[in-house]
Amino acid sequence: MPTQDDLARERTELSELRTGMATERTDLAYERTALTNSQTFLAYCRTAIGTFAAGIGMFEFIDNPEIVHIGMGMMIASPIIVIIGAIHFLRVRHRLEREAERRKQVAARIEQEYREAHEEQSEN
Repeated sequence: MPTQDDLARERTELSELRTGMATERTDLAYERTALTNSQTFLAYCRTAIGTFAAGIGMFEFIDNPEIVHIGMGMMIASPIIVIIGAIHFLRVRHRLEREAERRKQVAARIEQEYREAHEEQSEN
């Protein structure tokens, strides 16, 4: 029959295991979000390249002056699309970095509280 100390030790180990698993899931979610942010920026770049190529096609190969103006507008819009994508990328990255820092601070505080509680428990 397990003693009270054995049960308390098992509960502590189980709690530490759950905390470690939760931290790992959170870290993986952070990595997925960072990768998704990069993919989104690349999508902006692909869109800009496609817009620029379509603009060149309209500008060079179509004789209708209205379509030529649309093509010129598309060529002008493509760098703007990249700039918008870069701004979005940097904002999300900054938000992720702030959140990661906040999580580190919270984890350090929880670990400190856990150590203090564990020390008090071992003293009693």
